[in-house]
Amino acid sequence: MKRVIFLGLPCRLSGSWSTAQAGMKLDMRVVNRTIIVTLSDLVSPHLHESFLNGTWNVSGHAPFKRGSPFTLIATNNYTNSIAVFVGACRVCQGIDTIAGVWSVARQPKGCKDFQVSTSVFNDIFRKTKLSSLKENQGTNSTENATIKHRKRKS
Repeated sequence: MKRVIFLGLPCRLSGSWSTAQAGMKLDMRVVNRTIIVTLSDLVSPHLHESFLNGTWNVSGHAPFKRGSPFTLIATNNYTNSIAVFVGACRVCQGIDTIAGVWSVARQPKGCKDFQVSTSVFNDIFRKTKLSSLKENQGTNSTENATIKHRKRKS
């Protein structure tokens, strides 16, 4: 059976996402519009210094329907830093993709450090292959259950 890929359609936020800019893997689950996030290290080496690590706490909010903007907020109590991400999720080139912007603020050390203590980064998250496979297997098992149910009814 050939799988049809609809480009530009909204995608699910739940799943495992890799982000090079933030430098972590984010496992996200949406429950009642709240995004629960677990961070873990990426398997591949970092090409540049990333701003997130395991000491950050990340959560989010998805106030609108699938594919609409959502936000993540990350806090680091050790460094008194905060990062806010705003983005949206779409299927691009057959891959679930989140595109958005991080605004990261660190505690300034003084007046001279004030402006450089805030940074802005564009970022793209891509759903990991394993997460996508699990999602597709879940869809197939749901489809199979529906087909079996229909056969029993007829």
